Amino acid sequence: MKILIITLHSAHNPGTVLQAFALNGFLWESGYDCSIIDYRPPYLKTGTNALKAALSRILFFPFYWNRSRKFSGFLKKN
Repeated sequence: MKILIITLHSAHNPGTVLQAFALNGFLWESGYDCSIIDYRPPYLKTGTNALKAALSRILFFPFYWNRSRKFSGFLKKN
């Protein structure tokens, strides 16, 4: 049986990615053929406050860069 999982899992939130990964693994081990559809709603593509976001990125750049690098690596690997 083919199962499609529709989820919002690439919003740079490790919880959503791990949940989608675990569900996909569980269904696969249970004998189902499953795929993940990455839903990206329009409201995530538009930023909130550009100045606030830019200042936050500058101030927390080392933390953000490290987290983003690890997250992207996990997405590419799995």
